[in-house]
Amino acid sequence: METTLSTVLENVGSVFESMIGYVGSICDTISKNPLLLIGFCIPIAFAVVSFVKRMF
Repeated sequence: METTLSTVLENVGSVFESMIGYVGSICDTISKNPLLLIGFCIPIAFAVVSFVKRMF
């Protein structure tokens, strides 16, 4: 099998598309369950706040 730039870009594109689909399904599941939404949003908010504090 010959590896060319077009085949590499095609493979990277398909992996990226699969990742976007996976993240979309996770976000859809989280948004449908309020308990999961709270469980994910609060830690992410704390992580963002601590990251911003470290920057400044």
